[in-house]
Amino acid sequence: MALLSPGDIFYFPHILNIIFYSSHSLIVIGVIYMVIIFGFRPTRKSLVKAGVLNILFMAAVAPINLLLDTNYLFIRYKPKGSTFIDYMGSWPWYIISMAVAGFVIYCILYTPYMIKDVINRKRK
Repeated sequence: MALLSPGDIFYFPHILNIIFYSSHSLIVIGVIYMVIIFGFRPTRKSLVKAGVLNILFMAAVAPINLLLDTNYLFIRYKPKGSTFIDYMGSWPWYIISMAVAGFVIYCILYTPYMIKDVINRKRK
């Protein structure tokens, strides 16, 4: 989601823009690598685990944001500029909307594996 709503970052070719996009892209590339090379895959249990861990991470980041006057995960305020977060309501409601959107994305990404599991069960 960070790649879709970068918010308060510098514009290309500023070094902070390059660092932001390269570091966040490496997360996605790392996951794709683990799936293709090592055969890792999500399960229904991992969807719930990831959702809970993200909420716990958000709860841990909130006091750090206050202490350091930062806005990691956009949980203190919406990013400046126009992003899709503008359509998710006002603070604090957009935080709940972002959590739901994240879980929906998890479910969408899990769908091919679910379909494969259903097909494999029918074959047996």
